[in-house]
Amino acid sequence: MGALTFTEVLISPVAAGKWYEALIFHSDNLFPKLIPEFFRRIEIIEGDGGPGSIKKAEFSAG
Repeated sequence: MGALTFTEVLISPVAAGKWYEALIFHSDNLFPKLIPEFFRRIEIIEGDGGPGSIKKAEFSAG
């Protein structure tokens, strides 16, 4: 069994901290808007969105 590594470098006008905040803290609102063909809805089932929270993801059909 082997390991697979993938590295990608992206140049963006948006600061790394803003990207991190959007992807980690706002992904439940952001992902269904950015890629609706993959995510239908993401909702928090239990918790406040922090560590230990439970989220339910509904995927789009097809």
